[in-house]
Amino acid sequence: MHVEKSKEASVFLIPENSSVELNFQSYHFEKESAVFIPQGQFIRAEQATDQISVNTKSPNDYRYLFSQVLTLGHVDADEKIKSTTTDDVLDYSNKKWKKINPFNTTDEELEMLFDTSDWLDQHAAAAIDLRSELLSYKEIQKLSKEKLHLSLFQWKNHKLINQARQTLYESGGSVKETTYRLGFKDASYFCRFFKKTTSLSPGEFIRMIEDKPQEKRILEGFKSLLDHYVHLEHQVSFYANQLNLSAKRFSQIIKSISGISAKKHIEEALISESKFLLKEGYSVSSIAFELGFEEINHFSNFFKTHTGQSPSEFLVKSTNH
Repeated sequence: MHVEKSKEASVFLIPENSSVELNFQSYHFEKESAVFIPQGQFIRAEQATDQISVNTKSPNDYRYLFSQVLTLGHVDADEKIKSTTTDDVLDYSNKKWKKINPFNTTDEELEMLFDTSDWLDQHAAAAIDLRSELLSYKEIQKLSKEKLHLSLFQWKNHKLINQARQTLYESGGSVKETTYRLGFKDASYFCRFFKKTTSLSPGEFIRMIEDKPQEKRILEGFKSLLDHYVHLEHQVSFYANQLNLSAKRFSQIIKSISGISAKKHIEEALISESKFLLKEGYSVSSIAFELGFEEINHFSNFFKTHTGQSPSEFLVKSTNH
């Protein structure tokens, strides 16, 4: 999955002798590493990690870092990466990655591999015929075998199974939705493909990755983000993006672990902050502005909908008590 235009992405600083799981595959790092994660992908680390949010300018910016040919993009986390500014970390890391040249290719071969990887990300549907659909098939087939030690068919299936894992996770284990989105002719065919490739049925895969402590950490992360951003951001999608989850999967986790929706959490945080500011003597207009409401009446209506009283009525009652 490549980084889409203007989407935020992340750099994770992974400690030495640590493992990280990306797209449900585990990778071990003997040295401290900077790992580059497109927004929305599932990542889990066995140790605490530092995270740097970055913003790419176009789909092809820093493709060596974010467009995953086979594995996740990463470089050793030297002192310059740890200390450099957010604006410079990608430029420096991109040059460093290319200098390492992990696939041992010429510049032309490298571009061909990444172009093919991006194409497969978009066209790895089960029924596609690579020979007829992919330009320069023979040349790319030869390059793939020499540099990646995979045939194009194997490479496509590698991409496809990654997409299947991600879709199953995001859909809460829906075989029907995954079958449809990935272009398999029917659910039973998809299940056979998945089990043959992973040795697990889709249901067994979902049960294997269910991790309640991880879900609790997501809830804790959400609450921490609310403390910092609720006066600026009222959309569920913002918090999901910050935690590298799709809005749908994020909402499922928050509801299952807390019993109330992510939207309800945001509303409760806004009401709690509103009550605090009212008691501190702030005016209704200043509170509306502080909490990101475009109009004073929008804030007043929101407050009354969720408390049953207007801000002024709340203040009078709280003062009397």
